[in-house]
Amino acid sequence: MQIDISKNGSYVVYAGDQKSGVDFVASECQKIKAPYTGADYLAFEKTTISIDDIRLIQDMHEQKSIGEEKTIICAGSFITTQAQNALLKMIEDTKEGERIFIIVPYEAELLSTIISRVQTFRLESESENREVKEFVEMPAHERILYIEQNFLSIEESDTKRDALLGFFRDLEKYTHSQQNLTKYEDLLRALPVLRTMLGNSGAPAKMIAEYVVLAF
Repeated sequence: MQIDISKNGSYVVYAGDQKSGVDFVASECQKIKAPYTGADYLAFEKTTISIDDIRLIQDMHEQKSIGEEKTIICAGSFITTQAQNALLKMIEDTKEGERIFIIVPYEAELLSTIISRVQTFRLESESENREVKEFVEMPAHERILYIEQNFLSIEESDTKRDALLGFFRDLEKYTHSQQNLTKYEDLLRALPVLRTMLGNSGAPAKMIAEYVVLAF
């Protein structure tokens, strides 16, 4: 699937991690000589994006660009409903020469009113899919070890919390693709709740990760 960003407008990129999504957008902007660095470029990255964060992005949206074009990136694993409604207003008021990119793990994170107004693009990662498949096929004790090795110090790191949200997204996508959904019924029921909990920076992320081991 190709994404055409030759014209100003709004776009959503589904990426397993924020860095991949931001790097992809910057690369695409560079190809068409749109701002990908400097004063007319803003890449706002955070695990959980609140309405206060959107207000900072709106400042960039409202200010006059130095050149003829402007690039705004809002990248988050979880964007609150209030923040999304504010983003929607920005999308509906896209300025001449402005491109707005929203980077999230997958479509379920966004309001349908946003999805209906943007172009979308999905970044696929074969290595991530392979890791999820291997995790699902591991015996329980190995899944516990995997969680400990990858998410042990997760409370102290937004990067690891973001990685866990991406892992949950890939796990949910993989299990939905399997024929025997009954086997993963408890896991599929738990994952949306766990992802929402991770949106709260005070949630015990390591405990949440370990719960996944017991869900199937």
